[in-house]
Amino acid sequence: MSLKALLLSKKVLFYFFLVILISSSVITVVFLTLSPNYTSIDPIKIESDSELKDYSVSGSGTKDDPFKIERYKIVSSEDFGIRISGTTKYFIITNCYIDVNAYGILISSTAKETVSITDNTCISSYYGIYLYNTTGTIVSDNVCKKEKEGNYIWWFGMQFGGIYLYKNTNTTVSKNSCLQMYDFGIFMESCNEMIVVENTCEDVAGYGIYASRSFNVTITNNLVKNNIVAGIGSANNEFIIIAENNFKNNGFTLNDMWQSGYDFSTLQVFDNTINGKKLGFFYNLTSSVIEDSDYGQIILCECTDVTVKNQVFENLQAGISLINSTGLCITQNQFINCGNGIYSIFTSNSSFTYNICNSNSIAGIFLDYYCSSIFIDYNDCKNNGYGIYLWYSSLCNMTYNLLVENTRYGVYINMNSKNNSVHHNTFVGNHQEVIHYFESSQAIQWELDYPNFWYDILSNEGNYWSDWSGTGYYKIDCPDGDLYDFYPLLNPSRS
Repeated sequence: MSLKALLLSKKVLFYFFLVILISSSVITVVFLTLSPNYTSIDPIKIESDSELKDYSVSGSGTKDDPFKIERYKIVSSEDFGIRISGTTKYFIITNCYIDVNAYGILISSTAKETVSITDNTCISSYYGIYLYNTTGTIVSDNVCKKEKEGNYIWWFGMQFGGIYLYKNTNTTVSKNSCLQMYDFGIFMESCNEMIVVENTCEDVAGYGIYASRSFNVTITNNLVKNNIVAGIGSANNEFIIIAENNFKNNGFTLNDMWQSGYDFSTLQVFDNTINGKKLGFFYNLTSSVIEDSDYGQIILCECTDVTVKNQVFENLQAGISLINSTGLCITQNQFINCGNGIYSIFTSNSSFTYNICNSNSIAGIFLDYYCSSIFIDYNDCKNNGYGIYLWYSSLCNMTYNLLVENTRYGVYINMNSKNNSVHHNTFVGNHQEVIHYFESSQAIQWELDYPNFWYDILSNEGNYWSDWSGTGYYKIDCPDGDLYDFYPLLNPSRS
């Protein structure tokens, strides 16, 4: 090798190692910048301004120079990490890491507009951040996380969650991440003037975001993803805005629908997307046809003479929800991998026909409180929890439906449902999962005293049952006594 070539190769090697040295130094600097230098400390309990000052690392307690509770690491089996109440000075809790048994950060009864909680990580068995009776608080850029143990099933509770706000006013909750919680990501109860914006609530066993008994709430530009009960839920609120949220594999639910007298005019739902499609919320709509197949969920509130057709709904809690409406026609839609395909409450004089309801975890078609005169005909309900489920519903007609391999029952007529007619349906391989002490029938009626008809009283023709022996009556499960389809069909009415 020539001297010139040797010098050139040494020069190349020098610059090569120089680049590596500089790159590693940059990585080290970035790593040190991103990794907080925490101070480990026992749980903090503050009940006065003097105690607030004692735990602050800087600041004077004014609006422009708030006390800072910063870079503390609290890992404890105690019930709280940071607990503050009764203070009047301004303070900020920031860049803390908290892993405790119950409440990560608990703030109550502080002076107006004096509290900010930002950039903290809270891992807690109950609540990551809990605010009670505060005004003008800012909660932003926090991470609340709880690794769920086993297959947790939400059961009408709000005991475990990310951010809980009770009796707060003028609070902003923004850019937080609530992940893998049990009951909720963000929950507001009895609050006023709330803004919930740009948060991420994901993989919650209950609700991503839930508002209850609150006034003037805006929930906007949030990402709610893979939450089991619903992405966003609302109950008994007045003047609430649900806008420009991104729902993925979950939807929007109204628990107000349990009350027939709720004023839906105070609810605004617009410009939300579900799985890349529109969330269609319709209030007081009349004489209309909804057939553009660009809806990911449809909710009809107090609507009359509306037809919904040619839609495909997948991966959310309820494809179509019908609330206190009449004269509806739900036809030729598909409901796949939802909680309920069609969910109806306080609805009457309507028809559900020629729909495909497959693999919905609760029911293909669910008639809840006080539905009446619903014609449920020619639907395919396969591999759902229940094919068709009735609760407190009467005068409904179920005919020529194909009910196949639903894990519980093909048809379930529950309490206080009467004068319903079930005939010319095809039941095949339902009730794969044994419920309570009941037998192996493919259908059930809960109460014998409330008469329902499992055959056509005019033609004396009943239903086709794949497990019928071919002679005699077909026995239907009923805890009150013996119940039969007296005229079972020899051949399927549909295939």
